[in-house]
Amino acid sequence: LGHKDLIGQLRKLQSHSTTCLPSFIEKAALVAVQQGRQLVQQEIATIADKRREFLTLLNELDDLSFTSPAGAFYVFVKLPEHITSALSFSEWLLDNYRVMVVPSEAFGVDGYLRLSYTAPQQEVRAGVKLLAKALVDYPRQGTSR
Repeated sequence: LGHKDLIGQLRKLQSHSTTCLPSFIEKAALVAVQQGRQLVQQEIATIADKRREFLTLLNELDDLSFTSPAGAFYVFVKLPEHITSALSFSEWLLDNYRVMVVPSEAFGVDGYLRLSYTAPQQEVRAGVKLLAKALVDYPRQGTSR
């Protein structure tokens, strides 16, 4: 709904921006289809190496359980029972250790964290060490730690 002249101009804009690809986009798509895998092979290998190391580090943490990702850049880890809110823990982790994670409440469930492993490996290693410390240091419900 709107003024007839304005709607007419908007239809032209929509028509030309969504139905006619510029020729350089078509050429880029052709290169991606023909050579895409080899162009990103090194990046794929780097991410696979990061994933292997990250999963090894997480396996060393007794209090967390997780399923290895099949193709994502992140891992959902189940928090230990003494942590009753992923959101509260995430905020505490950020405030006290400067480690940022995504609480699972953002995905409609509680009790998990989404951890990414795409940062530089040195930062990921440091983050996992801090997470391990935070899991021990996090105040348990009903205590004054």
